[in-house]
Amino acid sequence: MALPDRKKRPFVQLISANATFQGRSASCRYGPSRVSLTVKIVPRGTRDYIYAGNSELKIGTPREIFAGEARVAMTPDSAVQLQKLGHECVIETGAGAAAGFDDATYKAAGVEVVKTAAALWKAADVVAKVRAPDSSEMKRLREGQTLISFFSPVAQEKEMQAAAAKGATVVAMEMIPRISRAQKMDALSSMANIAGYRAVIEAGNNFGRFFTGQITAAGKVPPAKVLVVGAGVA
Repeated sequence: MALPDRKKRPFVQLISANATFQGRSASCRYGPSRVSLTVKIVPRGTRDYIYAGNSELKIGTPREIFAGEARVAMTPDSAVQLQKLGHECVIETGAGAAAGFDDATYKAAGVEVVKTAAALWKAADVVAKVRAPDSSEMKRLREGQTLISFFSPVAQEKEMQAAAAKGATVVAMEMIPRISRAQKMDALSSMANIAGYRAVIEAGNNFGRFFTGQITAAGKVPPAKVLVVGAGVA
């Protein structure tokens, strides 16, 4: 099992295993030397996995700078789950405010709150955000760092090449294949679902009458006739 250099490429190795390996030490060859690992079993539904030790990551989320963007890539609940896997979490102050999460809530969840975006990008091994980074954020991306966000390889070819030149890794959420084992990572469908729900609410607000039919003592109101434009998959 070849392992990346932790100083350049932090890693997490998950292997199907039996719980009898819990707490044992293991070693594997990496180049001319061997790397020692401590085995920790992490439950995943009905199966067990080996979590390779010495691979704890600091996962950080900066404040979104795109005008009007209210989403945040890390919530206090998701941070707790990441910490259970042995990782550290860090977030820029005010990053979750528009989504309803204040700094105090993050601190209560064990998340480190830093004051500036520069400090966040410098501290994190993995940067998780919603919008694709702009030019100023791309300058902060460094060698060995991993960025997880929406990121179009076609529309942002220049940024993609800049990340490659720096030796950074980019995981584009919209490019994750929609297969069974990746359902939980399908960010496009979840966002489309919310957008569709909001579209109905907005349409009802602007319609000026009842959407649904009404039968009352005062009379009967027919339901609205609606044209739905769009398509999707279940």
